[in-house]
Amino acid sequence: MNEELRKFLIDNGFEEYVEIFEKNKILTTRDLKELTESDLEKIGIMALGDRKKIVKLAFDSIKSKKEFKTLEFPNTPEGQNEKTVALGGLSKEGWKVVSETITAGEFNKEKACCFFLIFAPCAFLAGHKEGTINVTLEREVFETET
Repeated sequence: MNEELRKFLIDNGFEEYVEIFEKNKILTTRDLKELTESDLEKIGIMALGDRKKIVKLAFDSIKSKKEFKTLEFPNTPEGQNEKTVALGGLSKEGWKVVSETITAGEFNKEKACCFFLIFAPCAFLAGHKEGTINVTLEREVFETET
């Protein structure tokens, strides 16, 4: 159980339920905010008053906000692999992909122009700029008001 949820329970007089929450894998304030009175009864919180107070306090005092993050990877096979690894780790932290854009690469125009003037087929020797993969992520962060 994270410290934020433990503090919430203890500060509101529900320290007797810490073990019940841990046993039922309710480990974060996000988990708590999603519970109903019926859920609390199913996990062993039998006192109706306590169930009502927990649900009301969770609703009133646990606020959420969204965080956003944008990552950029090269549009190459290595960049794809890097993106896959990065997103795998971030998803464990609650991040979700909200958009992904791929920018195609292009010829290095300045050099291509010079090569074209000398000999048109040589323009391809000017090089290529890699494209990019831009991924925007979001996650919901819960805060307890004190």
